Amino acid sequence: MKNIEQKEVPRKVTAKINSTVSSTAGISAENQKDDLLMKKVDLKSFGDILLARQVMWGLTKEVGFNLLDQTKLITAVSELSRNVVIHAKFGTMTVFKVKSISGKTGLKVVFEDHGPGIPDIEKALKEGYSTSGSLGLGLPGSKKLCDDFRIKNIVGKGLNVAIWKWCSI
Repeated sequence: MKNIEQKEVPRKVTAKINSTVSSTAGISAENQKDDLLMKKVDLKSFGDILLARQVMWGLTKEVGFNLLDQTKLITAVSELSRNVVIHAKFGTMTVFKVKSISGKTGLKVVFEDHGPGIPDIEKALKEGYSTSGSLGLGLPGSKKLCDDFRIKNIVGKGLNVAIWKWCSI
């Protein structure tokens, strides 16, 4: 498991990761109080996608997600990890345990790469759009599965996707 780096470093979130935003929960990322780094996974092969899924399964159980929310978050992580490996060839997934101002606990997962970026984010977020011959459901599907979804995109320089899922307990 040389791909996993574990740290416990509390820090405040000060910058928005935002050029496309979607919030479906009553608690948005702006209402997030603190985050605690839990795991970091390098994404460079299909095996790393499986590792990312396993890491998320363990963390969702540890944080207290119910089975439905575990499945939603793990599915989104799988899709976004696959996008990193397919389109950028290398990137990272970093997972933070977060707490909202109202005391709700959740996970924030950030995917970063230095690949080509997405030339047209609006198009890429529509179901059925694909540049790789897939069904084109990965990015829009991931957005629907999460409570908050943000993309920072610099064409030719890379992509940063941040997703949030809050425990419904």
